[in-house]
Amino acid sequence: MKVLIYSHDFLPVLGGVPIVSRILAEGLTAAGHEVVIFTTTLANEGDAERPYEIVRSSWGATLFAASRGADVILANGFSRRAGLVALFTGKPLVIIHQMADKQGDRAYRQSARPSALVERASFAAAACHIGVSEACLRSKDLDGSTRTTVVYNPIDPAILASEQALSSSLPPATQYDLLFAGRLIDGKGVHVLLAALRRLDADGCALRVCIAGTGPDADRLHAESALLKHVTVDFPGALDREGMAHAYASSRLFVIPSSTHQEGMPLVVAEALYFGLPIIGSNQEMIVEGMGAAGLSFESGNAAALADKIRTLVEDNDLYNQLSRAAQDRSSQFLPDHFLSAVQDILYEATGDSHRTDERPLYSDASPQTDPAPN
Repeated sequence: MKVLIYSHDFLPVLGGVPIVSRILAEGLTAAGHEVVIFTTTLANEGDAERPYEIVRSSWGATLFAASRGADVILANGFSRRAGLVALFTGKPLVIIHQMADKQGDRAYRQSARPSALVERASFAAAACHIGVSEACLRSKDLDGSTRTTVVYNPIDPAILASEQALSSSLPPATQYDLLFAGRLIDGKGVHVLLAALRRLDADGCALRVCIAGTGPDADRLHAESALLKHVTVDFPGALDREGMAHAYASSRLFVIPSSTHQEGMPLVVAEALYFGLPIIGSNQEMIVEGMGAAGLSFESGNAAALADKIRTLVEDNDLYNQLSRAAQDRSSQFLPDHFLSAVQDILYEATGDSHRTDERPLYSDASPQTDPAPN
C-alpha cells in the first residue's frame, strides 16, 4: 500500500504530532508499505537517513502531485489542504484528530465561509475519523453515518528502547518527587504548577522538581523558582528520548496541569504510565480519560487544589503504590504495535483491501529515531 501521511508540523519541530507522524511512518514502512510524509515544515533534519520519503513544501500543488501516486491519504491532525486534495483526487482520506474542538471551532465549521465548506465536505467524505481519545472524537460532533473509532496515541518506541537500555544497567536512583514535561507556556499550566509549588514551599515541604521543556515563559519560571526555599526546581531544557526516559525513571510523580491549552491525548501521559508514575492532571476530559484510575485530577487553573493533590501523593504511600500499579496496568493500552495495527487495519478498510498481504510485525523491524521530547 502507498500511504501519504500529511503532517502539517514534522521534525525537527517539537511536539506530539511530529513524533506520532514519525512513529506512523517508521511502523508502516517496517510493515512493507511505501510511505511519503508531506509537511509544511521546511527545515531538513536527517531526512536522507530515514527509511521513508519526506516532501517538505508549503505549496498545495506539491501536495497534489505527491498524492497522485498514493492509495490513501492519512492526515495526522485535520488539514483543510489535505481534505481538499482528497476531494479533488478521489483518494480515500483517513483523519487522525489530535486536538479536541472548542465551541468556537464547531461554530466555525457550520458557517458559510469557503474554508468551512471545505472542512465540512472533507469530514463527510472521510473514510474514517480516528480520535486519539473518546473526548477528542466526541468534540467533533460527527453524525452517525461517519465511520469513527478511538485509538490512543502510542508510547514512543524510542522511549521503550531507552527504558530497556536503562533496565539492563543499574536503574536510576529516585531524583525527583515531581516531573513536568512540555512547552513552557501559560496554556500548559506551568504557572499554576509554580503557584502550587509556592504554597507547598510556604508549608515547609521539601521537594525536588524537574520541569523539562523550553518555551517563552522559561526565564520567568527560572526567576520565580529561584525564590523558593524548600522546593528545588531543575530546568534541563528540551530532553531527547534517552534523557526523557531517564527523567521518567528517576521521578515519583508526573504532573500535567494544562489549563487553556486544549489537549487531545498527550504522549507524555502514555509515557508516564509506562514508567509506573501516578499522574496528577487538570480536569480536562482528555487528560482524565488518558490517566484513568492511575491518577488524581484537580480543577484546571486551581493552584491550591493542585498543591493538595501533590501533598496527598507525597505523603500517602498506600495510595501512591495503588496508583503506580494502575499506571503499569493501563500502559498496555498505549503500546505502539496496538496503535499501528489499528491504523493499518483502517487504511486497508479505506482502500477496500479486505485482507492483509503482508503479516510482518509493525514495529519490531523498525529502527526508532531519537528525537526531542513531545511538548
